[in-house]
Amino acid sequence: MWNSKIGESKTITIADPANPSLQLTEGISVRGTARLTGVSPEAIRRLAIRLGQHAKQFHDQRVQRLASTSLQADERWGWE
Repeated sequence: MWNSKIGESKTITIADPANPSLQLTEGISVRGTARLTGVSPEAIRRLAIRLGQHAKQFHDQRVQRLASTSLQADERWGWE
């Protein structure tokens, strides 16, 4: 990860959707991810923010001028 103190292999382990045991994307808590990886919860929070910013930037660059006639929402996720 660019300008990060977490190594690339550990970042991939934390953020990889193909890794069922450590998925930030599937709702495993920050503390749980920190315990499983040995990385501080604050570092996990910072990484999650960076990943979100990168995903938004990627989405904004790639998804443009779409013509849609309908929208379907299958699931709604919420955390309190």
